[in-house]
Amino acid sequence: SVQVSIMKQPQANTVTVIENIQSRLNELQDSGFITPDYEIEVIRDDSFFIISSIESVTIAAILGGLLAMIIILLFLGSVRRSLIVALMIPVAIVATFILMNAGGLTLNIMSLGGLALGVGLLIDNAIVMIENIFRHQTELSKSPKQAAHEGSSEVLSAVVAGTMTNLAAVLPFLLITGLAALLFRELIFTIAFAIVASLLAAVTLVPALSAMFKDSGEKRGLSNTKIIRGFNRGFDRLRNGYDTALAKTLRRKWLFIIASILLLIGSIWLIRGLGTEFLPSVDDGRITFRFTLPSGTSIEPTNEVADILKETIEEMPHVETMYMTVGGYFRGGQISVRGGMIDGVVQLVPHSERRGYPAEEWVTEFQNSVRDLGLPFIQQRVRGPRIEGLQTSLVDADIAVGIIGEDLDRLDELARSAYNRMEAIEGIGSIQIGRDERIPQMLIRVDEDRSSQLQLTSDAVANFLHGAVEGIVSTQYVEGGFEYPIRVRYSRDVTGTVEGIGQIPILNQSGQSVPLGSLVSFEETTGPAHIERFNQIRVVWINSTVNLNEATVGEVGNRVQEAMQGFTLPDGYSLIYAGEQEAIEESGRALQLAIMLAIFFVFVVMAIQYEKLFSPLVIILSLPFALIGVAAALWITGLPLSASVLLGVVFLTGIVVNNAILLVEFAENYRQQENRTLLEAITEAGRVRFRPILMTTLTTIFGMLPLAIGLGEGYEILQPLAVTVIGGLIVGTFLTLMILPGMYLVLDDLFTLFRSDNEPEH
Repeated sequence: SVQVSIMKQPQANTVTVIENIQSRLNELQDSGFITPDYEIEVIRDDSFFIISSIESVTIAAILGGLLAMIIILLFLGSVRRSLIVALMIPVAIVATFILMNAGGLTLNIMSLGGLALGVGLLIDNAIVMIENIFRHQTELSKSPKQAAHEGSSEVLSAVVAGTMTNLAAVLPFLLITGLAALLFRELIFTIAFAIVASLLAAVTLVPALSAMFKDSGEKRGLSNTKIIRGFNRGFDRLRNGYDTALAKTLRRKWLFIIASILLLIGSIWLIRGLGTEFLPSVDDGRITFRFTLPSGTSIEPTNEVADILKETIEEMPHVETMYMTVGGYFRGGQISVRGGMIDGVVQLVPHSERRGYPAEEWVTEFQNSVRDLGLPFIQQRVRGPRIEGLQTSLVDADIAVGIIGEDLDRLDELARSAYNRMEAIEGIGSIQIGRDERIPQMLIRVDEDRSSQLQLTSDAVANFLHGAVEGIVSTQYVEGGFEYPIRVRYSRDVTGTVEGIGQIPILNQSGQSVPLGSLVSFEETTGPAHIERFNQIRVVWINSTVNLNEATVGEVGNRVQEAMQGFTLPDGYSLIYAGEQEAIEESGRALQLAIMLAIFFVFVVMAIQYEKLFSPLVIILSLPFALIGVAAALWITGLPLSASVLLGVVFLTGIVVNNAILLVEFAENYRQQENRTLLEAITEAGRVRFRPILMTTLTTIFGMLPLAIGLGEGYEILQPLAVTVIGGLIVGTFLTLMILPGMYLVLDDLFTLFRSDNEPEH
């Protein structure tokens, strides 16, 4: 077989290019240009995974929207009001697409993932608006127009503040650099655009449509069905239970606050033990491998070994296609000819057809099968699916240890010692020394005395030998408008052996002819296949993959660094670390900075909004407790800490703050406008805002649920983000409703005490 690799231009659309290629191939086959005796097999098609991933994310967004609408229908018990909120989704999405087009964004798994994640957020503002308008109509008996005007005005400040804090939470991604910021930039922008669009729709369409609808027929309709009546009874009992629990919590507020702090400390400890990775591997079923036989192995025995590997692969499950190159490799536009090398790619069937069988498990089974064969490989590497086109560092490996220095022989010796240390580390899949391959070489040394007598320099001998072996283009042959170079060289029968090269006659300037062997000496040896440099200094890499069925990259990376601590190096030599572990540390620092900046920006926005520090401080202090839910969700699902998780924490900052803003702002209004005591104000605020907080929380959770479950292809990158937000939101909402009122009372006492201590004496 002959492999033809086609690479698109950087700005070209992958799916469009592949569709055009397939169309052209069909035309060539139909026209007879490609005759029936040639068979074309596609061994790699990136468009399939792209299309499947986008379809999966789109379905997740639609399912999330439908689940969110069911929640709204149950809470409001009104088809009309539910339709008002439902109208916000297409309006906000269309507005988001307009903003995305203006921002130069494209539809891909990240941007559509942003919409899937934000489908619950799209209707949060509308829910707050419609719920408060609904309360003014039913509980306060106002006309639809009056309720729409006064109800929307009452929560307008909270809605705007909540939206601004959401935007402030994602603002740091415009300020930080690094691979994580680059990868998630489109997702961040998409969610930011969606938040802005949802705010504009909520403050304009919701009040206008609410003023048009009356409740005349609703009481005899859906609200009287058994499902809605049963739900309302259950909700009333839940709210009554909340009122009772809140009263008990406020009487023992210090006990609950201290218990929450202890839970938070335990959650941080739990998170530290989860393991780390840069991004989850995306299971597109593409597995690459490379096996190397001892130096000097010719292509014939290598091909026999390849046949054995082929039989082993055919016995493995879920194999769709297999392609091997024997005697070197051709990948990514690079070609290398090495007799003892076998390079190959296995494409498994789509993930949905494997019935829960991950590609990493296939890799583990294949490695065990190859190990049982007992083949004399000096190097072997089998790697499961990774995010295509993403190289997280200078070295394309999960974990890489580099030894830098100048002497190649000394580097080889040190690399072998490091290899022996790393080989036994738990979780290491395959390991290889990057410059371990050596190729046969013939060193030809010129006899300076003999050549000078014959008036020949070393350069002249070298140029002559190059022309004899590689040939010299002497002229061009022209036919049919094409020029063909004519290369003149000695036959390979002559230049293929030392004896033949030694018999080649060489002429000096006087025209005297002597055999080349009388001027030079020959030495057969081996040399490195290639020499790598790091910052212009020679380096040897020990590259390893991680068995993801046993451990995460971060866990194995820590074990490697511990194993290398006692590794002594001579002067002039040092260790460096690279691979995905490097990207984990870099993205971790960048995203931790983003989280701190997000909290700071949220605090600044709220301080400007409220023109004081008390309310923003109460709200900000409730944020860290959401980590309790994050830790629990990750531990239950078995997901490690990754860039996706840290990004989820950033989103969580803005979402949890929204609920706290609603509660605190209503408490402040009750204190100022209705002259209630502090305890009465915060208790009434909790009772009144219980329904909208629960509604926005549940719609956000159910909106992200399809992504958290992981439906279809390509969900792996966004699943940890959705799980993080759901877990943090569940616990964050509970603590907002139960612990925040107590913190509100405690901080008010502290502020009052501080003010009284600083009052001047009369």
